[in-house]
Amino acid sequence: MTPSQQYHQLRQEGCTRFNHLLPLVQVNNLENKLGTSPNSFGYLMQQVAEAALLFSENPFSNREVQIVAKTIIEGKYSGVWTDLDAIKAIIAKAEQTLSTTILQQTPKSCKNSITTKAEALDRMVTHTAYHAGQIAWAIKYRTF
Repeated sequence: MTPSQQYHQLRQEGCTRFNHLLPLVQVNNLENKLGTSPNSFGYLMQQVAEAALLFSENPFSNREVQIVAKTIIEGKYSGVWTDLDAIKAIIAKAEQTLSTTILQQTPKSCKNSITTKAEALDRMVTHTAYHAGQIAWAIKYRTF
């Protein structure tokens, strides 16, 4: 298995919980927040997608990716992320883009910067899993 295939497999496994939650989220959940958290489910889902696109761009060097990370720019929920179809569409686009980008990495590019790319992927997977846990907790225990 090549390093890029290993990275791809890690990403797929790391995002399993998040991807399994997507069908459970309904439009009326998008403005829900976990306890006193400032960010809604819609914001968290959008931010996971934007972060994946940012990671595709850098450090994985996909120069075709053009992303304005609105959640990061705004820094908190502003009532904008309430269109479930649009959020699911950007999540699907981000998943496809990051998967393709990771799989296109050459053994040389992985070897030359494996620490940077491995650490970046670790942050990406941890970030996604963290937000998936927040959403799952709130759905399971209805703490919104």
